[in-house]
Amino acid sequence: MHPALLFDVIKSQAGSLQKALTELVMNSVDAGASSVEITLDRNCFYVKDNGRGFAGRDEIDAFFETFGTPHVESDAVFGRFRMGRGQAFAFARNRWRTGTFEMRVDIQGRGLDYDLITGCEPVVGCTIHGDLYERLDPSDLLSIARSLAEQCQYLPIPLSLNGKVINRLPESERWTHTDDSAYVRVDDSRRLSLFNLGVLVAHYPASEFGVGGVVVSRRQLAVNFARNDVLRSQCPEWKTIRPLLTRLAAEHCGRTKGAKRTEAWREFQARQVLTTALTTSVQVDELRGLPLFTDVAGKHLSLKQLGSSRLPIVVAPSRKSLMADRLQQAKLAVVLDPCTFDRFGRPLVDVLAFLHNLAAEAKGRARDAMYWSLEALRRDIIDVQGLVSRSSYDALAATLNSDHEVLSQARLPKDAAAALRAIESASYLVAMCLRLGAGLEGGSRRIRAMASETADAYTDGRSNIFVNAKFLRGADGPSAGIGWASRMAALLVHEQAHDFDSGVGHGHDAAFFEAFHAGVSHPTFGRLVDALFDNWSREAVALRKTSMKVLRQMDGTARLADAAVVQSPAAIPAAAAQEPALAG
Repeated sequence: MHPALLFDVIKSQAGSLQKALTELVMNSVDAGASSVEITLDRNCFYVKDNGRGFAGRDEIDAFFETFGTPHVESDAVFGRFRMGRGQAFAFARNRWRTGTFEMRVDIQGRGLDYDLITGCEPVVGCTIHGDLYERLDPSDLLSIARSLAEQCQYLPIPLSLNGKVINRLPESERWTHTDDSAYVRVDDSRRLSLFNLGVLVAHYPASEFGVGGVVVSRRQLAVNFARNDVLRSQCPEWKTIRPLLTRLAAEHCGRTKGAKRTEAWREFQARQVLTTALTTSVQVDELRGLPLFTDVAGKHLSLKQLGSSRLPIVVAPSRKSLMADRLQQAKLAVVLDPCTFDRFGRPLVDVLAFLHNLAAEAKGRARDAMYWSLEALRRDIIDVQGLVSRSSYDALAATLNSDHEVLSQARLPKDAAAALRAIESASYLVAMCLRLGAGLEGGSRRIRAMASETADAYTDGRSNIFVNAKFLRGADGPSAGIGWASRMAALLVHEQAHDFDSGVGHGHDAAFFEAFHAGVSHPTFGRLVDALFDNWSREAVALRKTSMKVLRQMDGTARLADAAVVQSPAAIPAAAAQEPALAG
């Protein structure tokens, strides 16, 4: 190799000091070391192993002095062309000690010349001392330590940095699956990390495989020259690991009992739909039921469900759109979140057209059960296409008045004002549900009435919750008894979980749903329902507005309380707390 080209290769392959140190660690593993120690400070690094080192002058001439001497099969774990040490040369003046030899390299000071000193005191293995060309900042030291631990996370031998072991032996870890090809752990994370014999190759999006997690190969992978990607078409080990990942993804995120379908799984399935031919009736039936279309409420729907909705299907212009949420709540349309089409990489009409053509082409070749499965799929697609064509998002949004009018209590009819008092009297329990159930701090909020065509309730996030006046009287009001109390309790906890103004536009992320679920699952929620029902019962008796349903439920509650007194006087408070829910 021409000296200028060699010098350029040495400089250009050195991406970072941590990558250079990783290369030295891999060299130690190739040399049969059972442990590697690294010492690093702002001025220098020191790498020591107990491997074979260089056996003599001939090996130094062949392997150290000459770049690119290929490894023969099975003589190295990682190595291919003996180029990695060049990265260490690029960052520091190097002093290598092996056997009775010392090699000194300083490419910035002396270019490609090096000193070979013989007759030194013998050492076991190989040691490399590097005096850095540029002094490291303290933040650099921290970054290098973290990156090195990540790069060598599952190295098969102990690796220490400044006296602390930074890797984990793969056999000591818990894995989803282990065989001769790899250790595999699948999870719900957004990436899948691939390690070649314990050294990181790359992090891939989980959507590429349908599942996140970690893969540690147990045999050498064929990787590119930069060691940051696997040669998928050439690597025999990858051809074994890839189908295994597909199977584990199906088990983890598929239709098996208890499986959790993640966003990565949906992205993977959407890509499969657009690239896989339909050859069996099972595939077709699965396609009809895949929940790949997500609405603005976060519900995942299949083609079959969309086709049977009978509501216009539109796509929200953006995520967390309040108007989109209102259209859906008002049951004017099924409003799909635009994230759906991020998965497919194309608009809804294009997805439907592609699926229709896919089904039609397959149907022309199909027979028997496959034919009728494809016909059912084609009908689903036609139904959805019809619902999509029925209206547009803008046209539906124009039919809604998005304003909220706050109503004074003095303007409310007597029965509505009484219902509002019944709710207000129980408002302290709303905050308790989230404080005790989800650990969310916040005081009780005043309950006020409002008129709106689009919202059941909203909050200013601080001191007020505004409830639609339709829930204070009439068919949706307290005459429904326990059902009204349960619905109102859930609505109040929902708004209490928002710590911002939900009247100007909002969405619901996973953290919100976790908090809401914890709030309505706590026993205090049952107390809230009881309190709402009991408060309204007293108000209704005073107003002589008690419906027959409420009277029957009051009777049932009283009988349960009487039975509890007979059975166990000490159990009265606990039983009373549950009676309305049981009666309902």
